[in-house]
Amino acid sequence: MPVSRWSTGCSAAWSAVLFLFSVDAAWAVDPKDVSYLCVAGASGGLTLNTEKRWIGTGLPATDRFVLRLGYVGVRAGKSGSVLMNFEATVTGAGSNSGNPCTEPGAEKNTVTIDKYGSFNCTAALQQYHFNLGDNRYISVNPIGYLDGDRKGDAPSITAGVCNKVN
Repeated sequence: MPVSRWSTGCSAAWSAVLFLFSVDAAWAVDPKDVSYLCVAGASGGLTLNTEKRWIGTGLPATDRFVLRLGYVGVRAGKSGSVLMNFEATVTGAGSNSGNPCTEPGAEKNTVTIDKYGSFNCTAALQQYHFNLGDNRYISVNPIGYLDGDRKGDAPSITAGVCNKVN
């Protein structure tokens, strides 16, 4: 039995509607532009001691930045899951220009966020893992190991919170 263009178009339209309705209120991040103020709570890292050996050390938790997410769209993930794509930018406190935060190996300047608000990205050599469902982040600065004998130039990890500002 031949399929009419009308029934094919309706089937495609209903599939799109069902796909979009799967992005429901249970998601940690809404499908719209949004910003978060992120503030460090704890930081630690490595430093060279007087014997030029690496030791663990506490560091001042001074990071403050704005994470901006520009909604791009939804897409199907593996096993039928729904994922949202955003353009992400990290802007340090007191700065007017931000750095794009992109997923490792991504072809475009977008990040993919799952239902729980979790994603990874890198901005200005800083690696971030965000969990916006729990309002938390971890950032890792892997740079400094080779040149780590200068003050403030050592590998470190920072954990903090991100609160929605709009």
